[in-house]
Amino acid sequence: MVRKKLILTVDDSAPIRNIIKSLLEAEFDVVSAASGELAFDLIERRTPDMILLDLEMPGMDGLQFKAKLNLDSALRKIPVVSVTTHAPTHDFIMECAKLGYRGYISKPIAPDVLLGKIHEIFPPAVKQNILAVDEDMTGLKFIKSSLGKEFVVQTALSVEAAREILNSRCLDLIILDTDITGTSVFEFKEKLNKYNSLSKIPVIFVTPKASKGFLAKIGKLGCKDYIQKPYAPTVLLDKVRLVLGLDDIDPTLLMLCGNLKTACKKKDFTEALTQSVALDRMTFPHDIQRKIADISSCAKMSDFEGAIKMIEEIIG
Repeated sequence: MVRKKLILTVDDSAPIRNIIKSLLEAEFDVVSAASGELAFDLIERRTPDMILLDLEMPGMDGLQFKAKLNLDSALRKIPVVSVTTHAPTHDFIMECAKLGYRGYISKPIAPDVLLGKIHEIFPPAVKQNILAVDEDMTGLKFIKSSLGKEFVVQTALSVEAAREILNSRCLDLIILDTDITGTSVFEFKEKLNKYNSLSKIPVIFVTPKASKGFLAKIGKLGCKDYIQKPYAPTVLLDKVRLVLGLDDIDPTLLMLCGNLKTACKKKDFTEALTQSVALDRMTFPHDIQRKIADISSCAKMSDFEGAIKMIEEIIG
């Protein structure tokens, strides 16, 4: 799954925290804390991508919270937007700028202002274009319903129709069903390979049987990605995300690294060892696996700072 940005709301008002969550949860993961102290407890377990921070809180106020955040070289990079009930004065704006705030939002919170400020920091992703080619209309509808929420999906009932679409718009991915009469999808891909720009468009083949002959054929065409029918919508979506490089952090990796990071910060060797062993037993992509081995080695040698630094390179 593609990980949503995590936004931490810090406000002593439960209604405000609930309003912010309801406005943002469709697009972001939202966690909240009723005080600065509780917020730091949450941050120890999982580093947020952004913080919405109330300034007028009992105990640790917003300015004190940001000043403490700035003491950590990694945490000071988190974008923080202040939320205030008072009209911003020149002195207030200068103090926020000095502490490194990315802006402010006034209460009562206007939905368009809140989303606008967040989108300044995290611009909404532009949907990528996918072309699905299949002479079975039911198959095309299935692909469109599986991918339509995240991607713009064009469909073609033949290779000839696919060529017309290629001439009229840029594509990020092509899904080709092998059970097409007339011009075969293999010939279609072979012709794409003759043009430098078109040859770079990734292709996923859909086939009823992944035989050795099939794998050899797509291999010669410079392809390796396929899905075998029948398949579930989640299988297709995961494959598309993988091919387009949209896969984000594995949730199990995120959880275990977060636990290990907390143990290392507390210099709790026993817990760090437990989490390291759990990570060692998991299987991740090769590049991640090497980093996990290095992190585990640091933790087992009580090099907690080294382990934390490498964990932050993976999960932030």
